[in-house]
Amino acid sequence: MPNIKKFHYLSAIKGDARKVIQHIPTSEQGFRIAWAILVDRYENERLIINTHIDNIMKLPSVVTENTIQLRQIADTTKCNLEALKAMNLHTETWDLMIIYILVHKLDNKTKREWELQISSKELPTLQQFYNFIEHRCTALESVSPRPKPN
Repeated sequence: MPNIKKFHYLSAIKGDARKVIQHIPTSEQGFRIAWAILVDRYENERLIINTHIDNIMKLPSVVTENTIQLRQIADTTKCNLEALKAMNLHTETWDLMIIYILVHKLDNKTKREWELQISSKELPTLQQFYNFIEHRCTALESVSPRPKPN
């Protein structure tokens, strides 16, 4: 794709990033300049990593059994860990730490069920935790009252 076309797509960005490049002329050279400015400003690997970790750490705690919130815990964690893996971080060694963080975000009933399910002799994996959450959500959905059709 020619740089001039790339610049047209780049011009669709919003917010502060848009303000940074709004006065750069739309041209081949303009694209190279705009791209260099944006990379210089926003390509901060440590900040990106911290943001992904923050997304996991700042997940809200579940107060009562809630399938939407339980799935959000698993989905947000998976998404952010995959992004960190894509940045060549070895997150596969983080299972116990991530599980510890996530278990403390669970409601008391779900936390108790997790503790009853895992063996005290083996270290659980994050995949086991994800499977537990999915199974828990399926069970909660099957026993929750359904709205009556009108």
